[in-house]
Amino acid sequence: MKRVMAFALAGGRSSGLSVLAQTRSVAAVPFAGKFRLIDFTLSNCVNSELYTVAVLAQYAPLSLAAYVGRGEPWDLNRRDGGVTVLQPYVRQEGARWYEGTADALRQNLDVLENSGAERVFVLSADLVYKMDYSWVLEHHWASRAEATLVAGRVPYGEVSRFGMLDTDPEGRILSYAEKPSSSAWPWAFMGIYLFETAFLKDILLETRGADLIIDVLGPRLGQDDRVRTYFYEGYWDDVGGIREYYRAHQRLLEDPPAPDLYDPEWRIYARSEEMVPALFEPTARVERSLFANGARVAGNVERSIISPGVHVDRGAIVRDSIILNGTRICHGAVVERAIIDKEVSVGAGARVGRLVEGSEITVIGKGAEIHPGAEVAPGSVVPVAVTALLDAGARL
Repeated sequence: MKRVMAFALAGGRSSGLSVLAQTRSVAAVPFAGKFRLIDFTLSNCVNSELYTVAVLAQYAPLSLAAYVGRGEPWDLNRRDGGVTVLQPYVRQEGARWYEGTADALRQNLDVLENSGAERVFVLSADLVYKMDYSWVLEHHWASRAEATLVAGRVPYGEVSRFGMLDTDPEGRILSYAEKPSSSAWPWAFMGIYLFETAFLKDILLETRGADLIIDVLGPRLGQDDRVRTYFYEGYWDDVGGIREYYRAHQRLLEDPPAPDLYDPEWRIYARSEEMVPALFEPTARVERSLFANGARVAGNVERSIISPGVHVDRGAIVRDSIILNGTRICHGAVVERAIIDKEVSVGAGARVGRLVEGSEITVIGKGAEIHPGAEVAPGSVVPVAVTALLDAGARL
């Protein structure tokens, strides 16, 4: 895309993801065994031939900045354009923390001006989806809009999680409701915008509001014919909560999976760890699961996602769970309906969660140690780096 750039909003902290987002930004949260959430946004940019991207980081930015680096995995290490990670506390002397989406853009208007872009995408960096942004651009151009908001069909019963849009058949926005308890409108705002650069600059400087949709665009919705909607009919998921994060992983194991990560025409790129291929010992028993490089399995794994460097020892059982990088499930341990972060040790004979109807998801923070014989009850949350909390026979 010529004369177009993108801002990827990756600065937020999420209480909904509990300890998974305690030491990292939401955009850097691992997904599907080998990806981070930001990989979907960056891959969509490259696949759409959009090669100038600024990632706006704030909360726990170091791991995200290190992961994105110069952008090589996404073909964004370019002399002209490429990817840049912008952090408020290092960008300029006296810079303040971003107070919201509009404030983050306002503090980086110089970046937009220096790019020479005539149009700018503003993208949420924590969605799981595949989208050709050139279609949004084409629709935006055809409707002669100054701003286009992308809307997707909201999952049944989940309107309270989203901003809901009421539109006419031509895509004019009649009204907007932020996370209503109920709504007859089927379209949820996905946190994806396309602006004419001059229009975005004008509306950001007209108001000091912090939030782009509520404070800046909100007063215009239903009144300004220049703000339109692009209706996206494909799969998308906001994984900002533990249940939604867990559910999105379950969908990867469906037939067909959603999203399709195996599509050669629309690859999701990532900075992969250099590891040996996954190894399955003769004692391993596997049922409908995903395994990343470096995994070593000698026990039973059922309907689970196993990330790089995970070891499942002989006699261990992992069911309906998500196990992140470098974790070890020791002999005789049972893990069911759980999300276990990186570098956790689940001791021999320990039990984490239970696979019973109606049970809550158990979450174990990064670097925790579950001692041999301990039991972590369904729905428990074990904090990051806990090492001596659960001894043999203890129950949380």
